[in-house]
Amino acid sequence: MDIVQRQELLRRGCEQIVVLRLDRSLPSDRQFMTGIHEAAVRHGALGNCIDSIGLPPFPELISAELDLLFQLDRRLGIVCATREIAEAAWLAAKSAGRIPGEDFWLHARS
Repeated sequence: MDIVQRQELLRRGCEQIVVLRLDRSLPSDRQFMTGIHEAAVRHGALGNCIDSIGLPPFPELISAELDLLFQLDRRLGIVCATREIAEAAWLAAKSAGRIPGEDFWLHARS
């Protein structure tokens, strides 16, 4: 996800950006999160509007965590570290009745 995509999430009115990643760190994770925080500051968002959740590599556990996330009454921008997490997030959002482009946005990190 590049800086333009991060800024777009903030422009669309996301109340919270949630980064979904595996529960182990990847070499570029720190730089990636720093970039998201910097984009938020530039757009006047507080640093606490960004959350990072480490998830295990099991789809059923990912879905359980996301079910809790989608119970929040917030416009969510979701950034996924892997395609597998993005697929699980998409399915969880659909089952929670979330509407893409209205109350949640999903981006997979490339």
